[in-house]
Amino acid sequence: MDNQYNKIIKLNVGGTKYMTSMTTLKAKGENFITRMIENSHTGKIPTLMDDEDFYFIDRNGRVFEVILDYLRTGEIWYPPSISKEQIEREMDFYNIELPPPKVIVEEKTPKDFLKEIIALRNTYADKDVQQFLDEHWEKIFSVLKSNVQAGQNECTISFSERPNNAEWFVNIGTQIIICRNYGRAFPSKLQQVLSHRYGFTCSVCRGSSSQSFSLNIYGFDAAD
Repeated sequence: MDNQYNKIIKLNVGGTKYMTSMTTLKAKGENFITRMIENSHTGKIPTLMDDEDFYFIDRNGRVFEVILDYLRTGEIWYPPSISKEQIEREMDFYNIELPPPKVIVEEKTPKDFLKEIIALRNTYADKDVQQFLDEHWEKIFSVLKSNVQAGQNECTISFSERPNNAEWFVNIGTQIIICRNYGRAFPSKLQQVLSHRYGFTCSVCRGSSSQSFSLNIYGFDAAD
């Protein structure tokens, strides 16, 4: 028998194709898939192969993505589009046990996102970031909230220096404000607060001027 641990395992689950390893598939012990593959040469378990030599399993491919991610990470999440009952049914079919409740991670909803960005107001550490957000967070929050409600998952805040170099023009959506020029290090500080420390996906793009930049906040869940 070929050593399956040295091979990429190719699976076609209901038409959705995945590639993984036997080590990943056995992360939670033996199951329907590992037994199927290991016995594919003996005929003990009937095996179907597609035209590209993927093992074919006639089950729900979208749900299997959740199960495979669980085998890879040890955590399971419940996407809004897939019910917990669907996942439990497929886990039972594959003979894979559900994790204990403490490692179940619920996917964040737009309401969760809005609660978190509200909570930022009083929890940032850098004094410049604190001053900026204390003065202008309501405007930023209103744009973020509108974008979430409109089903958008991106928001851009643009900064450009004024002729006196002591102040910035700040575009937040359709609103323009003027604030103190906080210096070249400010973009990274603001990004760290919104991204590194609180989990939001942010990026800083420099403009033509050394004091011009835009902060993109994107990737948050804006689905209903």
